[in-house]
Amino acid sequence: MAYYSKTGNTEKIAKKIQKVLEPIGKVELFKIEMANEYSSRLLHLNPRITFDCLFRRKPEIKATKNLEKYDALIIGSPIWYFTIAPPVNTFIDKLEKAKGKKAVIFVSSGMGREKFTKSLQEKLLSKGAKIVKSISIKLDRIDQGTLQEICDALKS
Repeated sequence: MAYYSKTGNTEKIAKKIQKVLEPIGKVELFKIEMANEYSSRLLHLNPRITFDCLFRRKPEIKATKNLEKYDALIIGSPIWYFTIAPPVNTFIDKLEKAKGKKAVIFVSSGMGREKFTKSLQEKLLSKGAKIVKSISIKLDRIDQGTLQEICDALKS
């Protein structure tokens, strides 16, 4: 499972998903890290974040993960300015060996709107992944029913 988290909300969701999936198979967490992390001050007023989101810039990340050995992908991102976080864009652009793999995507935001998953879905579909579940979560509030839906989607 690959995710980017600046405030910790997306990371909390990733860990909850990992915990619920452990009984059906090993789940490795991979935190997407930037080569030059965004400043923590005034997150939503940070000019670098604003420009990266609005102009679809792709910041450099520290490393990617070889996903060839994995049966499925789970990718999580916060939503900033109505789009996925720029480091996640970079990660997906560098993604190899996704063709034909099942994928679950999740996004976290203050609004939790389902339409926020669209850009992440499109990016993974362009890499050949098969989206089996897509969820939008308000902050870090993921319920047991949604966690079970993720399990069921990956089992089928």
